[in-house]
Amino acid sequence: MQVKKILILVWPETSAYNATFRLARVLSQRGYEIVYAVPARWQDHITRQGFQAICFNISREISPASTDRWRYIMAGQDEAHQQIRNLCESLAWIKSDGFALVLLYATLWHYAPVMHRFDIPYILINPCLASVWSLEIPPIFSSLQPLSKHRLLNRIQCAIAWFMLRYFGAFNHCYRGIIQVYCSDGHAQIRDIGTMVKHFFYSAFERFRMPVYYQLLHIARQDGIDISWGDYGHRLVGPELVLGPQVIDFPRRASQHARLYVGACVDTERVEDSFDWSQVNEVKPIVYCAMGSHGGYWNQENRLRLIESVIEAFKAHPEFQLLLQTTDESERARFEPLPDNILAAPWFPQLQVLSRASLMISHGGFGTVREALFYGVPMIIFPCGVDQSGNAARVTWSHVGLRGDIRTVTPAIISAMVETIQEQPYRDNAIRLSKSLQVENTCGEAVALIETVLSGV
Repeated sequence: MQVKKILILVWPETSAYNATFRLARVLSQRGYEIVYAVPARWQDHITRQGFQAICFNISREISPASTDRWRYIMAGQDEAHQQIRNLCESLAWIKSDGFALVLLYATLWHYAPVMHRFDIPYILINPCLASVWSLEIPPIFSSLQPLSKHRLLNRIQCAIAWFMLRYFGAFNHCYRGIIQVYCSDGHAQIRDIGTMVKHFFYSAFERFRMPVYYQLLHIARQDGIDISWGDYGHRLVGPELVLGPQVIDFPRRASQHARLYVGACVDTERVEDSFDWSQVNEVKPIVYCAMGSHGGYWNQENRLRLIESVIEAFKAHPEFQLLLQTTDESERARFEPLPDNILAAPWFPQLQVLSRASLMISHGGFGTVREALFYGVPMIIFPCGVDQSGNAARVTWSHVGLRGDIRTVTPAIISAMVETIQEQPYRDNAIRLSKSLQVENTCGEAVALIETVLSGV
């Protein structure tokens, strides 16, 4: 019997790939051949986990088929069809290599018409909690929480939040215009009226500025592909594997387009570099502070303020062992000398650390949130951008952590939050969730859906 090949095509970043490894390993153990399409710089990360990787440059942007800007604006449908032909040519290997199924990142919608033309089925895959716009759930970029006792008021607040994102946020991975997600609280900050008007018209007349983009959307919809608008712009709609636990997300009513929450999706077999644990005093409670794989991307002033505050706070608390991730060796050297209870390094094996930790201080990336919950570690989150405000809102909603403001953090605030985490039942809640997540870390429902689709191939 021929082994069926499954291609995984997600947006290239560490947390997204790590989220897929558990599902990929389960499918591999069931006899499927798993292959990732990744940019060259990610091939080692994939192959060291035991999976195959094909070099392919993934992009959310649609490059013009013509270098003539005026022709690009005026050509419309002809240019859009040429773009699809270009995509089919660049992805021809998917058909020739005999892939039976593609697990496709929901926001990479422009690849769906290619799969349609190749007659290759795909299932949507989502390594975070982003979704199609909804009057039940605020955008993932917002720190808002649902008003569960006031349904009408909740629908109004969600409608306003989505409107502000759509029409005052000329979308480009972050709020712009009147909304500044990098201020960490995720709330709207009113700027000058000129900027508001500029970005409103920028979004309102987007269809006229980007005719080929919208022609591609039109062609995709003519093919029967369902596309809507959501947190990260236009996205595919359909049965979707959310690589995270439902228990951490806000409740929502079931819709015709099922969101199947796969569970914690933590691959406990993930290969990490070796680490010398003799440097760590494991008798003391371990506190892990890290800003994720994009730590150097966030506002440097805010990030350094947080790191300095954490260091000063734990200098006064030698009863804890702090593991502090820095962006590089030069940044680590900046904070030396450090007391014996603080170990700073550019990298730590996160799964190994979380399996030993009693507290996580982080930016609130969803990969970190998933893994901390899996190991029953309560969190203190200081959001820096993108979906982190929404993740922090869900962590506080679930009573497994606290949220801070990275713009105003001080050593005294860190100490007070650590004390609160110790005194309140946050750890008990985290451990309770951890027990259920570890039992459910089988990806069983996701595998069943995948095999149902494959049975018709």
